[in-house]
Amino acid sequence: MKLSAWLKGTLVAVVLIVLGCGGGETKEIPSPADPSAPPQELTPPAPTTDPRLPDLSHAVPINLHDKTTYQGLQDLAKTVFPPLVGDPLVSMRLTNTRDTNISGSILIAFEDRMGFWGASLDSFEGTGYRDSQRLDIIFADDEFALRAVGALSIDDLTGVIYYRLRQTGDTQCKKFICTGWGCPTSQDLASICRTYMNTTDAHVKELGTFRTKYSNWTR
Repeated sequence: MKLSAWLKGTLVAVVLIVLGCGGGETKEIPSPADPSAPPQELTPPAPTTDPRLPDLSHAVPINLHDKTTYQGLQDLAKTVFPPLVGDPLVSMRLTNTRDTNISGSILIAFEDRMGFWGASLDSFEGTGYRDSQRLDIIFADDEFALRAVGALSIDDLTGVIYYRLRQTGDTQCKKFICTGWGCPTSQDLASICRTYMNTTDAHVKELGTFRTKYSNWTR
């Protein structure tokens, strides 16, 4: 066979193979976007709340007594890494009744370079008092106690937060179980707690002041 005839036959075979492999497929080339068309709007995902963080929807800023060294926050959180992200916050959840005796909880929180820190304390039984002009309530746990004292004007509450760090052997403002004769009453324990958190005591220090709508903190 001549070389030219062999080449012609080979080329025909290659062409047939290539055509056969196509399988009749048609590929569409996308057309360029119309420059005059308005830009496509993207819908951002709905924000989600980290379930590990407490509810701060009704929290208000604390005007710190010490804004230089953050001594109050240092005492409560053990350490602070400035700068702070925004202001420290306070929020309370208080009973909403006509009774002057109230109870509830308090949340103190702040954020620094190391992240979020917060402490939630329940009120000590018998220490919560509120009338049309003032509020006074003590919250406590095993590490420290807080006292919120404020003036009420209709729904405006302006207050001061005090704190006291517990020392070894401090049992005031602590719940304990006692049965039988000679056990102190809840009124006795509340009176002892108020004395422990007396704002004239050198161990009781001012954390800062706050302003809020009282109705935001009632439940």
